[in-house]
Order: sequence, then C-alpha cells, then structure tokens
Amino acid sequence: MVNEVIASSGWVEEQRDRVEWSCLADGGKAQAAWRHLGFSIEEAADWFDQLSGLESKALSAEECAQLAAGWVVAGFSLADVPAWFDCLPHVGPVERAMVAREWRESGFTARSAQRWASREDVTVAVLLENGGWHPRQRDLLDLLLLNDERHLRVALISAPVSPAHVLDYVKAGLALAEFAAYENQVRQRRPIQAVLRDLGKRRTYSHSLAFRLDAVIAELPAGSTGYHVESLLPDAVDPTACDHEPLSPLPPGYDGPQIVETWSDRGLAVWTRGAGEWMEGGVPGDYAYVPILGWSESDQEVVRVAFSADLEEGESCEVSWPPRASLWTEGSVSEPDLQGCDAHESFDPMCLDCPVASQSADMDPAEWRWYVGVEVFRPAEDDDERFEVDCSYQHILTTRMDPRAVEYSESGPLR
Repeated sequence: MVNEVIASSGWVEEQRDRVEWSCLADGGKAQAAWRHLGFSIEEAADWFDQLSGLESKALSAEECAQLAAGWVVAGFSLADVPAWFDCLPHVGPVERAMVAREWRESGFTARSAQRWASREDVTVAVLLENGGWHPRQRDLLDLLLLNDERHLRVALISAPVSPAHVLDYVKAGLALAEFAAYENQVRQRRPIQAVLRDLGKRRTYSHSLAFRLDAVIAELPAGSTGYHVESLLPDAVDPTACDHEPLSPLPPGYDGPQIVETWSDRGLAVWTRGAGEWMEGGVPGDYAYVPILGWSESDQEVVRVAFSADLEEGESCEVSWPPRASLWTEGSVSEPDLQGCDAHESFDPMCLDCPVASQSADMDPAEWRWYVGVEVFRPAEDDDERFEVDCSYQHILTTRMDPRAVEYSESGPLR
C-alpha cells in the first residue's frame, strides 16, 4: 500500500531529479532556475560546464542560467560561444551575447570581428573592413593624427582612397580636401613620393612618438609600399661608414680609404643581417662580400714605403695590390630590450604607458682584415738582376663596421 502511494505521487521521479540536478551548483535553486528558462538537465549541464570554464568568476545557478538564455535568445549555439567569448573579453557577461549578435548581423564572424572588436564599435569596424584596412594601418593612422585632427578619423577611414594613400597623405600633412588632387596625379602616373616627403618635413615628432610609429610600420602587411612606410627615426645603419686601424709598419696616422659604394649599388642581389647572432649556418665569411674601398696608388705607396723602412741597404720590396680581405668576425647587434607596462607583458606601441627605448642598440662591430703580399728583393752581385730573398703575407689594416651593413649572398661571392 505504501509503495503504491509513493509511486502514484511521483515521489520517485522527484527524488531522481534532485539527484540529477545536484550535479550543478546550488542544487535545488539550479533546478528551478534552469527549468524556468526551458533547459533540460542535459542542456543545463552542458551550458553550465561551458560558461563556468569561460567566465573568470564563479557563477551561481541563476547567473549561469540567465547567461545561457541570453546566448540562446541571441541565436547562438553552445559551440559558438567560446569564439565570441575570445573576441569580446572586454564586454560584460550580461551584454556579451547581444553585442556578439550585433557584430554577426553586421556580417562579421568571430574571427573577423576579433581584428577590430577590442578598440572599435561595429559601425567603424564595418568601414574599416569594407575599406580594406589592416589593423596595423588603422593603428598607424591613429598615431599620425594630431589631437586636433581626431574628429577627422571616421572621414579619413571612409574616404574613397586606398588605406596606403590615406596614410601617405596624412603623414605628409595634407588636408582631406587635398587628397583628390594628389589622387589625380597618381592616376596620371606622376611620381609624388618626393613631394610628399618634402611636405612631411614640416611635421615634427617626439622621439617617443617616432619610436612607436616605427614599431607599427615594422608590422604593416608584407609588401607595403609608399611614403608612410619610411622610418621616422634616423637610420642607424650607414652602409659606407667604417673605422680603420692600421697595423705596424703602417704609420699610426694612416686613415685608409673609405667605402665608395656597395655591392647593392652595383645591382648585385645581396642581403644584410638584422639584430642578433649569426643564425644562417656555415661560416659567415664564405657568404660575405668584401667592402668596396677606394684603394689608390697613393695608398699603395704608403704601404710600400712602410715595408721598405726596415730593409737592408740595396734591398727593395714590392707589395701585391689591391689588398685582399677576409671577414674575421661577423659581429652582432643587440636591440634594446623593450619592456611592457603593468597591463602588457611585452611592448605595445599603441599603449602610452609602455616605455620606449631611449638607448641605441649595443653593437660588436664586424671586423675585416686586409692583407698584402710583400716580396723583398736583393740585387745579384754579378749583374743587374735581383733575386727574391723573402715573401710573406702581411696584415696591414683592420676595418670595423656595423654588422648590419655587411653584404651577403645566398651562395657566396666569386673568389
């Protein structure tokens, strides 16, 4: 009789439900909250696991149920949520589903929205996406705009001009109304880069801003060209700069010839190194092109006279010319270690709290050693002939230069 009453009252099912819902937080409250919003126990468990794993703070049963309902009402499945959560971490939990729907209804996927969502509202993001802008191009525009030009931002983004040309013109200091005239010159294939460069000289930048601009320029899409990609910081690498150290018997005041041109100037396909150690494998000297120094007859005479000074009476010498060189050490450059701020682990050029580097790169110069063959002759006793009494290969000069200025080829120069 008792068993019949229990069975007819649904007591068994009720107890079973309590056991099943107890797997969620808050037990009985969970059952009421999830059931009220139309979720089955299986659906509730899946949503609870998903949202609890994504949200940074612990969620109550009611909070989790409300968030799950928000995503369902916005038209998202359980599988959609992680991608949009990653896209909109800056949006509050309650508003996130509706904001995601706004982005999706504007034609964005979670992946494409992620390019813009952290700093743009969806209206401006549509303009950027439709205009073919890259996020780093947008960042460059924001850094180039002066405080009194910020109100022009949307007009510049939506201008009927390519992003690269917008950046060229803004960097040159042109007003939006002047763009059309320069676009007309571009269509007529007239070169305008030199004109833009001259106009751009009117603008001045602090070291901090120039450093940030250069950092963004370095991350522009591959193949970017135009005035806007030119560095604003002084170029630290002069391919013709070098220092010489003469070795005995050359006179200490001997300056030596300077680099007169580069192999790149001669049209050769070469490459140069950046910062860091040599990572290309092999011996660097096997791939390096000897610097083109302006050796002259007067340099030859200085060397010959220097080696003649200690000869015995009647002896003479000849030196092979021009000198030959080998790359003794390839050198290295260590860029300043950029630090992030409290909010960023690494340097972010768009964050004004991230400190810029104030010091130049640390450099161990590349070192070339120059050699000549020295032959010493003595006259024969019986005739006007002379014979060689000594032959040696002498190190006469050490040349030091920026490792980033040394030119290399893929297969090594012809020797």
